[in-house]
Formats: sequence, C-alpha cells, structure tokens
Amino acid sequence: MNLFKKGGRVRRLLPLALVVLPWFLKDHLATLLEEQSREAQQVLLEQGNQEQREQQGREIRGLNLKLAEIALRQKAGELSPRAIRQEEAETMADIIQAEGRAMTHSGKSLQKLIAKVDMKAEQRTGLEESARVVQEVGAALAAFDPKAAPEGHEALMAQWETTEARLSKAFEDLAEAGDVGE
Repeated sequence: MNLFKKGGRVRRLLPLALVVLPWFLKDHLATLLEEQSREAQQVLLEQGNQEQREQQGREIRGLNLKLAEIALRQKAGELSPRAIRQEEAETMADIIQAEGRAMTHSGKSLQKLIAKVDMKAEQRTGLEESARVVQEVGAALAAFDPKAAPEGHEALMAQWETTEARLSKAFEDLAEAGDVGE
C-alpha cells in the first residue's frame, strides 16, 4: 500500500514537472540569448565608434594641418625657415601622439570585447594578437618624438596606416563572431 501511495505522489507531481521543467529551460535559454544579443550589440556599437573615430581622426588631422599651414604662413615673415620647420614638426607630433592615445584606447576596448564573445580558439587568438599589436603601435605613436631619427618616422607612419586597417578588420571579425553566437 505504501508503494501505491508513493506512486500516487509521483503521478501527481509528474504533470507539474512537465509544466515547470520546459518553462524553466525556456527561461534559461531566453536569458542566454538576451545576454548574447547584448554582447553583439556592444560589439557592433564599438565597431561603429571605431569607424567614426577613424573618420574623425582623418578629418581632424587634415584640419590641423591646414590650421598649422595658415598659422605658419602668417608667421612666415617673422620666423626663419628652421623655426617654421620646428613648428611644423611640433604640430605633427601633437597630432600623432593624440592619435596614438586614441589607438591604444581602441585596442584596450577591443581586448575587453573579445573576452565577452564566444568564438573559436584560433579566431580568438588572432583577434587578441590584433589587439596587442594595436596597443603597441598606439603606444609607439603616443611616444612619438619629432627630434628622433627621421627614417624611423616613415616606418612608424606606414605601420600606423596598416594598424588602423587591422583594427577595423578586427572589429568587423568580432562583430561577425558575435552574430554567429546568436
């Protein structure tokens, strides 16, 4: 008779379990999907921010160069050619250092977002390498010294351009990895 009573309890709890268990699993799945969606949105937002920073950076560099040219033309009669070159170099150094700080910040943002997105190990390794390189080049740009050897400047400028392209590609790859996770 105890067996019959135990079986009766099981029969009464079984319908409840059949209702509660799917509800619990559905809620858990919805929570996971929502979290992945938020991460993907954050990646896309950061990608858009990076693209805007790059565009604004190009525009600001162009404007700063034009302003520097105008200021130098106004001072041309007052300054020697050497002083003009010195002022041009200082203006360019300020622009390059600011870009380096922005690039370092973008590399750190990329690194933080990589940890939030599920992806294959080799893809993660490639993106982490890109973030590391971006931060290194950003630090080199932030430490730019116009009085250093000029031959190193050209190499640094070439590295700057390729690193900006690499950073954009890394954000695109991260956005794609975030979309795949959904």
